[in-house]
Amino acid sequence: MQDTLIQLARSPRTIDDPVAYVMRTMLNRRRNDLKRSGVHRNAIASIRATVADRGAGSNRASELLASVEQLPADQQEVLTLRTRCGLSFPQIALVLDEPVGTVSSRYSRAIAALREMILEGASRG
Repeated sequence: MQDTLIQLARSPRTIDDPVAYVMRTMLNRRRNDLKRSGVHRNAIASIRATVADRGAGSNRASELLASVEQLPADQQEVLTLRTRCGLSFPQIALVLDEPVGTVSSRYSRAIAALREMILEGASRG
């Protein structure tokens, strides 16, 4: 992260949204690190670790995590940036280099899919 902040400070250009710029740079660096290391991880790995660390092994938390892991990677990424990082849709769009409408629809589809999975689980249980 320090490298990213140093890069921001040294940048001769004006950055419209420094938070989105830093998040995008960090995300790109993380993706590159994962590609180089050959380790395949998705955006939900940090949530899994948080649930385990906090001992929040309740059935509800575990079920929700399992449902999130079933989402496509692009929906997991948007969901994570929105809920865990607190970014707005315009900021997520800048981070992912996607149109705001695409980000918004991925988030909406993720929430709808989670709702459906949870309701299915409740009707079975």
